[in-house]
Amino acid sequence: ENQKIGESEIVNVEFSFCDVKDGDFGMTKALLNQGTYAGVGKVTENLSGLAASICAQKAVGTTIRVGDDDGEIYAFITLLGLKALEQKSFFESFKAFLLSNCPSEKKALMEKYLTVNSNRTAWLVNERIINMPPQVAQPL
Repeated sequence: ENQKIGESEIVNVEFSFCDVKDGDFGMTKALLNQGTYAGVGKVTENLSGLAASICAQKAVGTTIRVGDDDGEIYAFITLLGLKALEQKSFFESFKAFLLSNCPSEKKALMEKYLTVNSNRTAWLVNERIINMPPQVAQPL
């Protein structure tokens, strides 16, 4: 039965904080595509590689789902070690994207962290659906 919810009514939603799972690739890629990297030329072409790297790394990262552990992903956060990413085909386009969005006075330092110190540097990747309140992602 459809119930109409008024503006003053509160809808309670139960979120689950879960590990990344094998079947998360599609939703992870969709979140990446609608988020920070949407429409950024070569970056958008390489989102499959990034999504696959995120999903392959189950020990690091968290997903937010509605309901149980098998629900759709509404947000995720993870760290990707740059040393492991250097060998990935998508990494050069992401590196170029990061450098192109870096202030010119910090570009040399960013380049250093993306190469020389990459064994100690990780990339924090965090995306959420557009309507997801940012407060929900704070515990991540």
